[in-house]
Amino acid sequence: MTEPVHLDHLFLDAKSRSLIVKACAGAKIVYLSPLEKGLSGSSVWLARWAFKSDQLSKYHVFKIGPLLKLRQEREAAQSIASVFMRHFSHIELFEEDSVNIALEDRLALLRQEFMGDVEGRAVNLKRFIELSRKEFIAEQVLRKLYEETMAAWHPIPTPSASIHESMITQPFSETLDWWLSRMNLAAAADEIGSSALEKQLEIRFNLTLRNVEEIVNRLVATQEQIRVGPVHGDLHAENVLIDEAKNINVIDYGWTALDK
Repeated sequence: MTEPVHLDHLFLDAKSRSLIVKACAGAKIVYLSPLEKGLSGSSVWLARWAFKSDQLSKYHVFKIGPLLKLRQEREAAQSIASVFMRHFSHIELFEEDSVNIALEDRLALLRQEFMGDVEGRAVNLKRFIELSRKEFIAEQVLRKLYEETMAAWHPIPTPSASIHESMITQPFSETLDWWLSRMNLAAAADEIGSSALEKQLEIRFNLTLRNVEEIVNRLVATQEQIRVGPVHGDLHAENVLIDEAKNINVIDYGWTALDK
Protein backbone atom coordinates (compact mmCIF):
# COMPACT_ATOMS: atom_id res chain seq x y z
CA MET A 1 0.00 0.00 0.00
CA THR A 2 1.27 3.45 -0.83
CA GLU A 3 1.92 6.03 1.88
CA PRO A 4 -1.15 8.13 2.79
CA VAL A 5 -1.36 11.34 0.79
CA HIS A 6 -2.78 14.79 1.46
CA LEU A 7 -6.40 15.21 0.39
CA ASP A 8 -5.61 18.19 -1.87
CA HIS A 9 -3.39 16.03 -4.09
CA LEU A 10 -6.17 13.66 -5.06
CA PHE A 11 -8.56 13.85 -8.00
CA LEU A 12 -11.74 14.06 -5.94
CA ASP A 13 -14.85 15.94 -6.98
CA ALA A 14 -16.41 18.58 -4.75
CA LYS A 15 -19.16 16.25 -3.50
CA SER A 16 -16.68 13.59 -2.41
CA ARG A 17 -14.51 16.22 -0.69
CA SER A 18 -17.53 17.58 1.16
CA LEU A 19 -18.47 14.11 2.40
CA ILE A 20 -14.91 13.43 3.55
CA VAL A 21 -14.87 16.70 5.49
CA LYS A 22 -18.17 15.74 7.13
CA ALA A 23 -16.88 12.27 8.05
CA CYS A 24 -13.71 13.78 9.56
CA ALA A 25 -15.39 16.60 11.49
CA GLY A 26 -12.88 18.75 13.32
CA ALA A 27 -9.90 17.49 11.33
CA LYS A 28 -7.24 19.88 10.08
CA ILE A 29 -5.79 17.40 7.60
CA VAL A 30 -6.95 14.11 6.10
CA TYR A 31 -4.74 11.32 4.80
CA LEU A 32 -6.12 8.91 2.21
CA SER A 33 -4.76 5.87 0.44
CA PRO A 34 -6.85 4.26 -2.35
CA LEU A 35 -7.89 0.63 -2.02
CA GLU A 36 -8.31 -1.54 -5.08
CA LYS A 37 -11.92 -2.30 -5.88
CA GLY A 38 -13.87 -4.33 -8.40
CA LEU A 39 -16.80 -3.09 -10.47
CA SER A 40 -18.93 -1.62 -7.71
CA GLY A 41 -18.66 1.93 -9.05
CA SER A 42 -17.79 3.29 -5.59
CA SER A 43 -14.40 4.61 -4.55
CA VAL A 44 -12.82 3.03 -1.46
CA TRP A 45 -10.08 4.52 0.71
CA LEU A 46 -8.05 3.78 3.79
CA ALA A 47 -8.35 7.00 5.79
CA ARG A 48 -6.86 8.71 8.82
CA TRP A 49 -7.04 12.32 9.95
CA ALA A 50 -5.34 14.72 12.34
CA PHE A 51 -7.24 16.96 14.72
CA LYS A 52 -6.22 20.50 15.64
CA SER A 53 -4.42 19.06 18.67
CA ASP A 54 -2.30 17.00 16.20
CA GLN A 55 -3.80 13.83 17.64
CA LEU A 56 -4.36 11.22 14.93
CA SER A 57 -7.57 9.26 14.52
CA LYS A 58 -7.72 5.51 14.14
CA TYR A 59 -7.64 4.16 10.60
CA HIS A 60 -10.99 3.83 8.85
CA VAL A 61 -12.25 2.52 5.51
CA PHE A 62 -14.24 5.10 3.51
CA LYS A 63 -16.60 4.05 0.73
CA ILE A 64 -18.09 6.81 -1.43
CA GLY A 65 -20.99 5.92 -3.69
CA PRO A 66 -24.76 6.20 -4.32
CA LEU A 67 -26.76 7.06 -1.20
CA LEU A 68 -29.49 4.44 -1.61
CA LYS A 69 -26.98 1.64 -2.16
CA LEU A 70 -24.90 2.68 0.85
CA ARG A 71 -28.00 2.95 3.04
CA GLN A 72 -28.76 -0.65 2.12
CA GLU A 73 -25.18 -1.66 2.90
CA ARG A 74 -25.23 0.03 6.31
CA GLU A 75 -28.48 -1.73 7.20
CA ALA A 76 -27.09 -5.12 6.12
CA ALA A 77 -23.88 -4.51 8.06
CA GLN A 78 -25.71 -3.55 11.24
CA SER A 79 -28.50 -6.11 11.16
CA ILE A 80 -26.69 -9.12 9.68
CA ALA A 81 -22.89 -8.85 9.47
CA SER A 82 -22.47 -7.45 12.98
CA VAL A 83 -24.43 -10.41 14.36
CA PHE A 84 -22.23 -13.05 12.76
CA MET A 85 -18.78 -11.45 12.79
CA ARG A 86 -16.76 -11.24 16.00
CA HIS A 87 -15.49 -7.79 16.97
CA PHE A 88 -17.44 -6.11 14.18
CA SER A 89 -16.29 -2.52 13.81
CA HIS A 90 -18.51 0.54 14.11
CA ILE A 91 -20.04 1.71 10.83
CA GLU A 92 -21.60 5.11 10.10
CA LEU A 93 -23.19 6.79 7.05
CA PHE A 94 -22.71 10.43 6.03
CA GLU A 95 -25.16 11.74 3.44
CA GLU A 96 -24.83 14.51 0.88
CA ASP A 97 -26.58 17.73 1.93
CA SER A 98 -28.82 18.70 -0.97
CA VAL A 99 -32.58 18.98 -1.13
CA ASN A 100 -32.36 19.93 -4.81
CA ILE A 101 -31.02 16.55 -5.93
CA ALA A 102 -33.24 13.49 -6.33
CA LEU A 103 -32.68 10.86 -3.67
CA GLU A 104 -31.48 8.30 -6.21
CA ASP A 105 -28.82 10.74 -7.48
CA ARG A 106 -27.31 11.64 -4.12
CA LEU A 107 -23.91 10.49 -2.88
CA ALA A 108 -22.96 9.26 0.58
CA LEU A 109 -19.89 8.11 2.47
CA LEU A 110 -19.85 4.94 4.53
CA ARG A 111 -17.21 5.03 7.28
CA GLN A 112 -16.06 1.87 9.03
CA GLU A 113 -13.27 1.56 11.58
CA PHE A 114 -10.36 -0.47 10.22
CA MET A 115 -9.89 -3.56 12.39
CA GLY A 116 -6.24 -4.32 11.81
CA ASP A 117 -2.69 -3.08 12.16
CA VAL A 118 -2.61 0.17 14.17
CA GLU A 119 -0.31 1.62 11.51
CA GLY A 120 -2.86 0.90 8.81
CA ARG A 121 -0.51 -1.28 6.79
CA ALA A 122 -2.72 -3.61 4.78
CA VAL A 123 -3.25 -5.03 1.32
CA ASN A 124 -6.22 -6.83 -0.15
CA LEU A 125 -6.21 -10.61 -0.36
CA LYS A 126 -5.41 -10.56 -4.07
CA ARG A 127 -2.28 -8.51 -3.49
CA PHE A 128 -1.36 -10.52 -0.39
CA ILE A 129 -1.35 -13.75 -2.39
CA GLU A 130 0.70 -12.10 -5.14
CA LEU A 131 3.27 -10.93 -2.57
CA SER A 132 3.42 -14.18 -0.59
CA ARG A 133 6.77 -15.79 -1.17
CA LYS A 134 5.70 -19.11 0.30
CA GLU A 135 2.62 -21.00 -0.73
CA PHE A 136 1.81 -22.20 2.78
CA ILE A 137 1.47 -18.59 4.04
CA ALA A 138 -1.28 -17.85 1.52
CA GLU A 139 -2.92 -21.18 2.43
CA GLN A 140 -2.86 -20.28 6.14
CA VAL A 141 -4.62 -16.97 5.52
CA LEU A 142 -7.26 -18.55 3.29
CA ARG A 143 -7.96 -21.18 5.95
CA LYS A 144 -8.22 -18.48 8.61
CA LEU A 145 -10.65 -16.52 6.42
CA TYR A 146 -13.05 -19.42 5.96
CA GLU A 147 -12.54 -21.45 9.15
CA GLU A 148 -12.41 -18.53 11.61
CA THR A 149 -13.52 -15.18 10.18
CA MET A 150 -16.49 -16.50 8.17
CA ALA A 151 -17.21 -19.63 10.24
CA ALA A 152 -20.11 -18.12 12.17
CA TRP A 153 -21.94 -17.34 8.93
CA HIS A 154 -22.24 -21.02 7.98
CA PRO A 155 -21.74 -23.21 11.07
CA ILE A 156 -21.58 -26.98 10.83
CA PRO A 157 -25.20 -28.23 10.86
CA THR A 158 -26.44 -29.59 14.20
CA PRO A 159 -29.83 -30.88 15.40
CA SER A 160 -30.39 -27.42 16.86
CA ALA A 161 -29.60 -25.54 13.65
CA SER A 162 -29.57 -21.76 13.58
CA ILE A 163 -32.98 -20.14 13.25
CA HIS A 164 -31.46 -18.17 10.39
CA GLU A 165 -30.86 -21.29 8.30
CA SER A 166 -32.88 -23.89 6.43
CA MET A 167 -32.26 -26.38 3.62
CA ILE A 168 -33.84 -26.28 0.17
CA THR A 169 -33.35 -28.27 -3.02
CA GLN A 170 -33.36 -26.36 -6.29
CA PRO A 171 -31.32 -25.97 -9.50
CA PHE A 172 -28.40 -23.58 -9.51
CA SER A 173 -30.22 -21.61 -12.23
CA GLU A 174 -32.58 -20.38 -9.49
CA THR A 175 -29.93 -20.02 -6.82
CA LEU A 176 -27.69 -17.93 -9.07
CA ASP A 177 -30.42 -16.16 -11.02
CA TRP A 178 -29.06 -12.62 -10.56
CA TRP A 179 -25.50 -13.58 -11.45
CA LEU A 180 -26.58 -15.61 -14.46
CA SER A 181 -28.59 -12.67 -15.78
CA ARG A 182 -25.34 -10.70 -15.94
CA MET A 183 -23.27 -13.48 -17.49
CA ASN A 184 -22.23 -13.16 -21.12
CA LEU A 185 -19.27 -15.44 -21.81
CA ALA A 186 -18.88 -14.35 -25.43
CA ALA A 187 -18.77 -10.64 -24.55
CA ALA A 188 -16.36 -11.27 -21.67
CA ALA A 189 -14.08 -13.30 -23.95
CA ASP A 190 -14.09 -10.54 -26.58
CA GLU A 191 -13.19 -7.96 -23.95
CA ILE A 192 -10.23 -10.04 -22.72
CA GLY A 193 -9.23 -11.22 -26.17
CA SER A 194 -10.97 -14.38 -27.31
CA SER A 195 -8.11 -15.84 -29.36
CA ALA A 196 -5.61 -15.51 -26.49
CA LEU A 197 -8.16 -16.88 -24.03
CA GLU A 198 -8.91 -19.85 -26.29
CA LYS A 199 -5.19 -20.60 -26.50
CA GLN A 200 -4.70 -20.47 -22.72
CA LEU A 201 -7.76 -22.66 -22.10
CA GLU A 202 -6.42 -25.24 -24.52
CA ILE A 203 -2.90 -25.20 -23.06
CA ARG A 204 -3.93 -25.31 -19.40
CA PHE A 205 -7.17 -27.28 -19.38
CA ASN A 206 -7.58 -28.78 -22.86
CA LEU A 207 -10.85 -26.87 -23.22
CA THR A 208 -12.45 -24.44 -25.65
CA LEU A 209 -14.78 -21.54 -24.87
CA ARG A 210 -17.63 -23.68 -26.20
CA ASN A 211 -16.66 -26.41 -23.70
CA VAL A 212 -16.75 -23.86 -20.87
CA GLU A 213 -20.20 -22.68 -21.93
CA GLU A 214 -21.47 -26.28 -22.05
CA ILE A 215 -20.07 -26.97 -18.56
CA VAL A 216 -21.74 -23.85 -17.17
CA ASN A 217 -25.06 -24.83 -18.74
CA ARG A 218 -24.85 -28.31 -17.18
CA LEU A 219 -23.96 -26.81 -13.82
CA VAL A 220 -26.88 -24.36 -13.72
CA ALA A 221 -29.29 -27.18 -14.57
CA THR A 222 -28.01 -29.30 -11.66
CA GLN A 223 -30.29 -29.74 -8.65
CA GLU A 224 -28.52 -29.39 -5.32
CA GLN A 225 -29.44 -29.22 -1.66
CA ILE A 226 -28.53 -25.71 -0.55
CA ARG A 227 -28.35 -24.21 2.91
CA VAL A 228 -30.23 -20.91 3.04
CA GLY A 229 -28.88 -18.41 5.54
CA PRO A 230 -26.75 -15.31 5.97
CA VAL A 231 -24.30 -14.55 3.14
CA HIS A 232 -21.76 -11.80 2.61
CA GLY A 233 -22.83 -11.77 -1.04
CA ASP A 234 -19.65 -10.31 -2.52
CA LEU A 235 -16.79 -12.16 -0.84
CA HIS A 236 -13.90 -11.79 -3.26
CA ALA A 237 -10.20 -11.02 -2.94
CA GLU A 238 -10.57 -7.23 -3.06
CA ASN A 239 -13.08 -7.19 -0.20
CA VAL A 240 -10.70 -8.92 2.22
CA LEU A 241 -7.92 -6.83 3.78
CA ILE A 242 -4.84 -8.42 5.38
CA ASP A 243 -2.50 -6.50 7.68
CA GLU A 244 1.13 -7.29 8.50
CA ALA A 245 0.11 -9.43 11.48
CA LYS A 246 -2.17 -11.43 9.13
CA ASN A 247 -5.32 -10.06 10.77
CA ILE A 248 -8.29 -10.30 8.42
CA ASN A 249 -10.73 -7.44 7.85
CA VAL A 250 -13.77 -8.15 5.63
CA ILE A 251 -15.36 -5.10 4.02
CA ASP A 252 -18.21 -4.21 1.63
CA TYR A 253 -21.63 -5.46 2.77
CA GLY A 254 -23.61 -4.11 -0.17
CA TRP A 255 -24.93 -7.57 -1.06
CA THR A 256 -25.12 -9.05 2.43
CA ALA A 257 -28.46 -10.70 3.13
CA LEU A 258 -30.30 -13.57 4.79
CA ASP A 259 -30.34 -15.46 1.56
CA LYS A 260 -29.01 -18.55 -0.17
